[in-house]
Amino acid sequence: MTLDELARKLLPNYIYQKVYALRHLQKLSMRKGSYLVETGYINSIKRMEPVNKDGEPIPWMNYSFIDFLEPRLKRNMKVFEYGSGYSTLYLSNKVKSITSIEYDKDWFEKVAQDLKVKDNCRIEFYPAPDKYVKAIKDVDEGPYDLIIVDGRDREECVKYVIPFLSEGGVVILDDSWKAKFDEVFEYFQKNGFKEISFTGLKAGGMIIEKTTVFYRDNNVLGI
Repeated sequence: MTLDELARKLLPNYIYQKVYALRHLQKLSMRKGSYLVETGYINSIKRMEPVNKDGEPIPWMNYSFIDFLEPRLKRNMKVFEYGSGYSTLYLSNKVKSITSIEYDKDWFEKVAQDLKVKDNCRIEFYPAPDKYVKAIKDVDEGPYDLIIVDGRDREECVKYVIPFLSEGGVVILDDSWKAKFDEVFEYFQKNGFKEISFTGLKAGGMIIEKTTVFYRDNNVLGI
């Protein structure tokens, strides 16, 4: 009799099910080629930060979107971010320049410290909500090929970004599954944009997440 058969015989059913589930997850975490290993999901849980299987930072966005975005990034791209973080670190090694704004002081100082040796990055602190949403007008280093909206007051931030897009520029909205962003979809539709969404797990996440790209024809991502 195997250990599994013995446990099945001796343990109450509900306890056996929990033990089986834990053993299955343990096997997956060690199996080369498994989704949880290859995406870095297991590594992210161990380190408590979004990283790939090699420990390098990745955006805290769903894996389907990252798989779509990564091969389309180019060294000549300029990026603007509402909300700094692991995406800033990730993009700093893949694009020409990135300008990021942040409203949380402690988080701003952490990211700024991590980026201190990067000469292609600019991170600014905007604690006031009214100034934060209009910050893209203030820093004005556009036009930008990618504008990422992943911070506070996202439904307000998007109202300022279109004039600062490059000719083929796109807007990326994270957590776009939230009902409060319905007006964002309507706003871009009215302004002639199409949309494509990606769903799946985020690093360490437990629910299906969604990220949406708003784009026009002849865009930088080749959609």
